[in-house]
Amino acid sequence: MNKVHKTFQEYIAEFVYGAIDGTVTTFAVVAAAAGAGLSARVAAVLGLANLFADGFSMGVSSYLSKRSEAAQSRKERRVFHRTIAGDTGLRKYLETHLSDSYGLAGKQLEAAVKTAFANPEAVRAHLERDQFGPDEPDDKRKSMKLGFATFAAFVIVGTVPLIVYIFTTAREANSADQFIAACILTGVTFAGIGVVKGLVTHTSPVRSAVETVLLGGIAAAISYFVGAWFESIF
Repeated sequence: MNKVHKTFQEYIAEFVYGAIDGTVTTFAVVAAAAGAGLSARVAAVLGLANLFADGFSMGVSSYLSKRSEAAQSRKERRVFHRTIAGDTGLRKYLETHLSDSYGLAGKQLEAAVKTAFANPEAVRAHLERDQFGPDEPDDKRKSMKLGFATFAAFVIVGTVPLIVYIFTTAREANSADQFIAACILTGVTFAGIGVVKGLVTHTSPVRSAVETVLLGGIAAAISYFVGAWFESIF
């Protein structure tokens, strides 16, 4: 996989992650408001406040997660470098690696190690790539972009369940009709996200769409009945 394709997949994965979470979270607020019989204005205010606050939190969490992964990778590489720094350490590591990975033993193992030591620096570089993959720079800017992708997806796609409430707060509307319209829009959005998720993860897009709609519906149902229950006891 080339670097451009890998980077593209990373951004798509972050977008899908943020979009699913944003839609589920916001629709849960809408469902809870509907269950509690709250007005469209209240539902819109709660939904928007939750949208931006949780979206920011998700973006920051994504950024910090990438930075933590980079820090952990640097730490593991430092330990690895110390382990194979000298000839003795490199020989022991190489013997274990060749034995475990290729089943070499006895004279075959000795011959392979002797051949490798003709160019120990190349062997060190190969072992590092084998252990950690291609060497990628610790790109702080890329981590920030991925965090922003999560935030943007959360806010943009997460707005869908609120569209009906935002554009009907200034005029009379039946709350049941509003909620039904929000359910339809959100269901279509869930299905679309599920299809993209299936394409990204190389699984069945139809199955992924059904799973996403189902999970989102369950989350909304829980929120709706919790809202209705609290409204009935207060």
